[in-house]
Amino acid sequence: MRRLLALLLLLIATAPLFAATTPAEAAANRAAQQELDSSPVDSNIPSYQLKPADLAKGVHLEHVRNVLHFGDEIWGIVSLVLLLSLGVIRRMRDTVTERFSNRWLQCFSFVFLFAFVSGLLDLPISLYAQWLRRHYGLSVQSWTGWLIDNAKQFALAWLVGGFIVMLLFWIIRKAPQRWWIIFWAATIPLTLFGVFVEPYIEPLFNHYEPLTQSHADLVKRLEEVAN
Repeated sequence: MRRLLALLLLLIATAPLFAATTPAEAAANRAAQQELDSSPVDSNIPSYQLKPADLAKGVHLEHVRNVLHFGDEIWGIVSLVLLLSLGVIRRMRDTVTERFSNRWLQCFSFVFLFAFVSGLLDLPISLYAQWLRRHYGLSVQSWTGWLIDNAKQFALAWLVGGFIVMLLFWIIRKAPQRWWIIFWAATIPLTLFGVFVEPYIEPLFNHYEPLTQSHADLVKRLEEVAN
C-alpha cells in the first residue's frame, strides 16, 4: 500500500511536467483566444461565419447529440440492471453450461448471447444516431454499409471480449483474493496492444489512400499550414 501511495504521489507531482504547453501551442492558444475575444457573445467566430439558419441547425444538432450520448450511457446501465433483475443473464448462463462442458465454448457462447441481446436493446438508439448523421449531412454511408460495419464490430467485440473474459476467470481461479488488481494490471498491456494493432483493424471499416491521388492541391496547402 505504501508503494502504491508513493507511486500515486509521484505521478501527481510530475503531471505538470507532461502537461506543459509548447511554444507553438501557446502561440496557437493566444491567436484563438484573441479571435474569440473579438467576436460577440453567442455569435459566429469571424473566420468561420455561418448563416443564421445553419448556425441554429448546428446548435440544435449539438444539443440532440449531447442528450443522445448521455441517454445512451444511462440506458446501458438500466438495460444491464433489467437483464440481471429479470433473470435473463442467469438463463444465458444456465443454457451454455448445460449445453457445453468446455470452458471456452461456455465463455464464447455466453459472450455471444450477452452481446447480441445488449445490441438489440441498444439498436433503437444506434438507428436514430445513424439517421441523425445522414439527416444533417455528417455521413453519406448507406444503411447497408452501416449494417455491415456493425456486424464487423460485433464480431470483433465477441472475439476480443471472449478472450478477455477467459483471462478474467483464469486470474480469479489463480488469485481469488487479489484478482481485481492483477486483472487491472493485465489490462494495461492489453490496452497498449490494442493501440498498436488498431491500424491493422481500421481498414476493415475505412478505405485509406494517399491524399495526393485525389487532392494534390490540398496537400500543398496543408504542408504550408504545417510549416
